[in-house]
Amino acid sequence: MDDFETAWRCYPHYKTRSKKAVSRALFKQVTGAGLVATVEGVRIHASAAPEEIIQACKACYMIEDEDSAQYVPGFQIWLKHARFEDYENREEMAARYDAMKARSAKYSKLTVV
Repeated sequence: MDDFETAWRCYPHYKTRSKKAVSRALFKQVTGAGLVATVEGVRIHASAAPEEIIQACKACYMIEDEDSAQYVPGFQIWLKHARFEDYENREEMAARYDAMKARSAKYSKLTVV
């Protein structure tokens, strides 16, 4: 699985709201040369390593709960606005995400008799 697919699966989103092809192109742009955008007259250059974006996706997943999940922006909007830079303790949150996924994988292997 490539870096985009990992980030796509970690990010909390509604499938109808997030456009996968557009998100893939933006992910390539951000992790490559960087995304340049003008927001309210200010020129922003957003660039990040794929690992940083994956950690931020995991952190975003851990912050969002079921009540606020409907307010999560589409993945392409999240990338375009460089919201992956908003997480201060993303390494800790990503570790919590990995632990949660490991626990759920452990229990999913159990068979009910």
